[in-house]
Amino acid sequence: MQQENAEIVRRFLDAFNRRDAVAVAALLHPEVEFHARAGPTIGPETLHGRDAALSFMFKDLAGAMPDFRSIAEAVSGLRDGHVLVVGRYEGRGTVSGVETRMDYAAICRFDSGMIAFFQDWPSEDQALKAVGLI
Repeated sequence: MQQENAEIVRRFLDAFNRRDAVAVAALLHPEVEFHARAGPTIGPETLHGRDAALSFMFKDLAGAMPDFRSIAEAVSGLRDGHVLVVGRYEGRGTVSGVETRMDYAAICRFDSGMIAFFQDWPSEDQALKAVGLI
């Protein structure tokens, strides 16, 4: 199951970076709980449901940084079916023109073969501590 869940996350990130909203939607649970560090800057910090997450990713985030990408450096299956993603976000602000690069670590949980929970933190240690995995 760890490998299957890690592969779901890889497909999710690839689809997001290709701006394939249909493929992303197919990998998100209808009741997904989505926490984004960038949320408070350009939208809500916590999103509930697939439609809200898709709107954030493909409208709010795309409006603020049209070339925003999530570059995964490592995707690892953890105990209890969690997946850890360690990587960086990159993009250029629409208004400011400022290029942004930010390291992140995210935890995903699953239900029925879909991502049911997503949250990112500035570091791997913070992510693992926040969900009680260290």
